[in-house]
This record gives sequence, C-alpha cells and structure tokens, in this order.
Amino acid sequence: MTILRSPVARKGYTLLELLLALGVFAVLAAVVVPAFLGNFLHHRELDQAVASTMESILLAKRLAIQSSTPYVYEFSAGTNLDWVYPFDGPRPQPLHRIPSSIRLEADTSNSSDSCRVLFREDGTTDGFTMKVVGLYQ
Repeated sequence: MTILRSPVARKGYTLLELLLALGVFAVLAAVVVPAFLGNFLHHRELDQAVASTMESILLAKRLAIQSSTPYVYEFSAGTNLDWVYPFDGPRPQPLHRIPSSIRLEADTSNSSDSCRVLFREDGTTDGFTMKVVGLYQ
C-alpha cells in the first residue's frame, strides 16, 4: 500500500521549478542590466563634465580676486573646450575638453556657440547662464 502525500505536506521546490525561476531571472537580467549600466555611465560622464566646467568657472573667479586683475572664462560649445585667462592676456591652451557626447549650451546675447564671461577684481560678473542640454546618443 502506497501512501500519497498531499501537496500541502510537501516542503521545498523541485529542481525543475528552481531552473525555471532561474531562467526567468536570467532573461530579465539580460534585458535590464545593459540598459541600466548604459544610463549610469552616461550620467556619470555628464556629472564629470559639469564638475570640470564649474571648476574652471570658480578658478577664473578665484584668480581674479587673488591677482586683482579681471579674468575671463570662455567656453566654446562648438568644440567643447574651455579657457581661463587674464582679460588683457592671450588665450592659453584649453583647460578641459568636455566629452563630445555631452552637449552644454551657454545662454549668451550673441548668436555664436561661445560664452565669454569676465570676472572683475572683486569676483563679480554680470552673470551668465550655462545649461546642460543633454547627451548626444
């Protein structure tokens, strides 16, 4: 005589059930992980670009105050390069090159792609707006 157990009395999972759950999890991971990593890396690159731009802007302000000489911060959206130099001096080598996958724009009164901001001896400026437009795909 064989005693049949009811499904309620069974404990644990069968190997087939575990393999099926693992397969579903693997398919979901294969879809989700690459998209997540791609977005994460793009946003990290964007954060680094904004940080380097802010570093250049603050450098221009600090140099203007320390040297009691007007300094210029210049950014070219066409080349993604930025410069910091004395107002009456020549433009040196660029400080940073923002990755070409990132698009920054400066709100300027002219129609060019460049932004030029003068920091006075006391560190003040007439103000400007720079915005992150997005990532090139």
